[in-house]
Amino acid sequence: SRDGAPNSNGVATQGRDGSVKFWALPGDGDGGDGEAVAAALGAEDVDARSSAGASRSFCRLASDGGEYVACAGAADGSIVVMRASDGKIVCVAPAVGGGDGDEDEDAKVGMATCVAFVPSRKTTPMVFAGYEDGSVILWALDIIDGGNPASTGLARVMWRARAHAETVLCASADASGTGAMSGGADGAAVRYAFNVDDDTHSVAVRIVRTHAPYANVVSSAMKQPGVSAVAIRADDKIVACGCWDGKVRVFEYKAKSKGRLLAVLKYHEDVVTDVAFAPDGSVLVSAARDGLVCLWPIFPQ
Repeated sequence: SRDGAPNSNGVATQGRDGSVKFWALPGDGDGGDGEAVAAALGAEDVDARSSAGASRSFCRLASDGGEYVACAGAADGSIVVMRASDGKIVCVAPAVGGGDGDEDEDAKVGMATCVAFVPSRKTTPMVFAGYEDGSVILWALDIIDGGNPASTGLARVMWRARAHAETVLCASADASGTGAMSGGADGAAVRYAFNVDDDTHSVAVRIVRTHAPYANVVSSAMKQPGVSAVAIRADDKIVACGCWDGKVRVFEYKAKSKGRLLAVLKYHEDVVTDVAFAPDGSVLVSAARDGLVCLWPIFPQ
């Protein structure tokens, strides 16, 4: 997968070997003449910089749109936050037990399967993560950036719940930092609302609604429901869910709305793997295992 790195000409890439590389594109102050596709910063991966590098999981790299990126850490279920300029790990969200009323308090939630930065205002930086057992956790980040290069911050759990019956496959936070969506292998898409207190740096989370698993699934790859990708438009009005049956479902997103299903976009013949809105929100892009990328003119903002 890929994501944005600091500045408009920076890119971070993630490989199946567990490495994460940071790239400076021509014109990013490197004196490039525009002929090269990209120039690696030091041509090093994260694992070469630190023993706590990214793991070989399908947790996609996430960017805060500025200075940091995050992905799954070791196989124990941790998450690492890295500074994109040099790959330094500045914060770690450790593996956690079952908790949340589980009978086995020591049970692990499994590996982190998805992570998304929550845009912050005055509050502590946060990430919203999903796990193998269906749990979602909102983490407050303690980023140690500068000073002792060996120092790494430790994130703390602000809220957690087992929102899905099966593995969480995708997560996305809205542009206002007041909510998020997750999708799972159970076919459910869950909407969350964050009530952030800027003075106490605390947050209250509630589940607004769950879009239940859909029926009559027809897919060449899967015979069961699943939501593999979610994207919230920048105006926080609608959310797109890419599904295992090859369809893209578009719902109302606002917390005070009814969460109605607005559209079912049909073209792909296999599992939808990614969805994203254009910066101006006028076009929705979907990609699937059938090798196709579709552009959908969507509801105006």
